[in-house]
Amino acid sequence: MAAFLRCVSISALCLAAVRTETPVKLDIDWESFLSRADLVWGWSSQAGQASSTTPKLWYHSSFVGNGALGMMIRCNPSNPTKSLYFSVSSSAVWDDRQPGAKYTRNNFVLDRPRLPSGHFLLTFSGDTRKASMRLHLWDAEVTGTVNTTQGTVMFRAFANSRYDIADSMLIELNATGGEAGKTVWEWVPAPADSTWATRDKTYVHNPPPEQSVINGINVTTQRHLSGNSHALAFRIEDLGSQNGTSWSVMHISISPVVKDGATLAAKNVMQSMQTGLNGLAALHRDWWHQYYSVSFLTFNDTRIESFYWIQASFCQRIDS
Repeated sequence: MAAFLRCVSISALCLAAVRTETPVKLDIDWESFLSRADLVWGWSSQAGQASSTTPKLWYHSSFVGNGALGMMIRCNPSNPTKSLYFSVSSSAVWDDRQPGAKYTRNNFVLDRPRLPSGHFLLTFSGDTRKASMRLHLWDAEVTGTVNTTQGTVMFRAFANSRYDIADSMLIELNATGGEAGKTVWEWVPAPADSTWATRDKTYVHNPPPEQSVINGINVTTQRHLSGNSHALAFRIEDLGSQNGTSWSVMHISISPVVKDGATLAAKNVMQSMQTGLNGLAALHRDWWHQYYSVSFLTFNDTRIESFYWIQASFCQRIDS
């Protein structure tokens, strides 16, 4: 009993001490503070040969995400001086093979794996001379500049944090000189199979992807053996050109696994277009600027601190 009373007394003293502390006031230049953790890429090429710093592998990529939709950006590994590779995916896209079905292997990595969606290729008119990318944590977006033998291509990409308004990712493109109006987008869907499928000769593949257009929006539907489906939808808006500069924006959405993924993905893209690039960018940035100010965390090791904030910029959801 005496020991118990001593513990209670100590706890009471600690609580009293907490109550009398002076409130902490944070006077922080958040943009400057977070910029210390920004990731920066830089590379070049000569005579069509990429330099050793060229980001060609997936773990060299820059990235954006909103906790569900995600995008990774790097050079096209097959032709790194001519095109960029925008890999897109969703954490809500899983195979849903049902227990007991004839195609089920009772193996989680074969029956319930994450499924890839595919990638977009952005091909330039010229060859890359010098390029750079930056992950801006304050605005939770990636920007990049590619100087080619024909002109300059600049891009901005973000995964919209306000998915309650439009669950989408956006890529803004600005091209000048000989690149204006000459860059080419190509969508390459990925087979909706487990990455372990090659290790099992009895693996039953999901059906091939189906291409369609819904209200002017390009849709790739991936049907599952279970009868459900998921879909990726996108639309490229031409924002016009002036004085040798062209502007465009791509709206992208990926549905979760549902009965009719195509309709849902197309609806998200339509909502994204209705709000518009500038409207969504403002809402997206505002959410992140508020998040940082109420979720402050710092470490006495800048490397660990940078890692924390970089991961936060990719994983947060407005309801988390």
